[in-house]
Amino acid sequence: MAVTEAAEPQAAAAAAGTDADDAVEVGGLAGLLGSADHLVIGRLFVATSLLLLIVGRVAGLLVDVERVDTSSLSILDEHAGQVFSLHLVVDLLLFLVPAFLGIAIAIVPLQIGASTVAFPRAVAASYWAWLLSSGVLLAGYLVDGGPAGVGTDRDGVLLWIVGLGGALGALLVATVCLLTTVLTLRTAGMSLDRVPMFTWTSFVAGVVWLVSLPVAVAVLVLNYLDVRYGAGVGVDSQLWWVFGAPQVFAFALPALGLLLDAVPVAAGARLRSRGVLLAAVVVAGLLTFGADLLAAGEDPSILGDALYVGGSIALLLPLLVIAGGVAEAARRGTLALSSPVVFGFLSLLLLLAAAVVNAVRVIDSLDLIGTSADAAVRELVVVAGLLGVAGAAHYWATKLFGTQLKEGLGRLAALVVFVGGLAVGVPDLISGFLDQPDGIAELASVEDGVEALNVVTALGGLVVLAGVALVIANLLTGRSDGEVPADPWDGHTLEWATASPPILGAQGPIEAVTSATPLLDTKEAQA
Repeated sequence: MAVTEAAEPQAAAAAAGTDADDAVEVGGLAGLLGSADHLVIGRLFVATSLLLLIVGRVAGLLVDVERVDTSSLSILDEHAGQVFSLHLVVDLLLFLVPAFLGIAIAIVPLQIGASTVAFPRAVAASYWAWLLSSGVLLAGYLVDGGPAGVGTDRDGVLLWIVGLGGALGALLVATVCLLTTVLTLRTAGMSLDRVPMFTWTSFVAGVVWLVSLPVAVAVLVLNYLDVRYGAGVGVDSQLWWVFGAPQVFAFALPALGLLLDAVPVAAGARLRSRGVLLAAVVVAGLLTFGADLLAAGEDPSILGDALYVGGSIALLLPLLVIAGGVAEAARRGTLALSSPVVFGFLSLLLLLAAAVVNAVRVIDSLDLIGTSADAAVRELVVVAGLLGVAGAAHYWATKLFGTQLKEGLGRLAALVVFVGGLAVGVPDLISGFLDQPDGIAELASVEDGVEALNVVTALGGLVVLAGVALVIANLLTGRSDGEVPADPWDGHTLEWATASPPILGAQGPIEAVTSATPLLDTKEAQA
């Protein structure tokens, strides 16, 4: 099968001068279920992951409320550990990764001049497999089969393992299709160093996911065999490195691409030192991978421990380089604070804060590893990723959804989510110095003052939920009446040369690009 085989009928219809949708599209549920349109699949990933995010944030809020009283578990009772793990799994693997994958599947082909995504049928299958597996995973929690389940029913544990393994496998299939698209379907003249920054950060993140998440799948396979045929009764603790630092930073890398694409457009300036910024993204990706695996286990090697500490501290450096590149582009132009730019800047601030906390927590004398400082890093990264997802949805709304979103509501949502993220992350860091453990077990050993900090954390979780509601409200109430502009931002890259919403396979021939900003080149040549 050719990498773009599913899109060939649409392309043929466009070449013949007929409407591609009239030629091949089937309406209603049948059309949705059978669609191999990368835009449709991208929307489905984004919409579903946002809905699942509500589940994860509510679970996190329940954990925060439970921690307000550290003397006992009075709300969640014996289910507290399960609800905590539900919060982690949903936030990262049922929201952050699939949301960024969905946006990339929809937008990256447009950015690189491809008619569709590589292996479109496989991409469509990956979404439905991920959706089914997510349902199985949640069902595992409902029957007490997840981590820290109160029962000892092996069938419930196996259900949870199968659900998480299926979700990871589906996400990896979609990642392979995305990477193949970037490597093989770029338009003439677009070398890898000329791809838009969102494409580049998605590509780097995809490579990290592709080399790290299969390790989690392997652990799940061994765990399944141990529970099904051996003496195991629970979930292997070796799996939890996926949810720890610095690995969690890999799940939010595409948020940097939004900022690096949106700020130069909003400022009307080009990115200088583009090669340095490309390299900084690669270095950030490398530093998120591997060190936590080498330091895992009860007796990590000296080399593994050194790599873990050094990589965690060094991760701050490429983020500072990226921040400097963004600031330089903003300084040279007249920056318009559009909602995508606000989302992007606030996302970068939280990622920098998370990197600082991560560097502090690995200092051995502070003894913060295993405390709620771990939760501070994780929460700051997740909320930074949420800001990146929301900012990307606002920036590419005309391509993704065929609508224009409200700028005022978008900026308000960004500020609300940002404030909520700080209110969750900062108290957790301080609580780490007061010996509060990561998670919800053994809270009675903490020092005075932790309960007051946990009140702030719970309120912060509630604020983040309110921000999510504002983002979803803006997506649902976007203006689609009248003609949607093809280029509402006066953009620099190829996706803005297509109609809004784009017609699959009907982009037409594209002239060979000669730089990373082909539309800006054309505008300057015509000026």
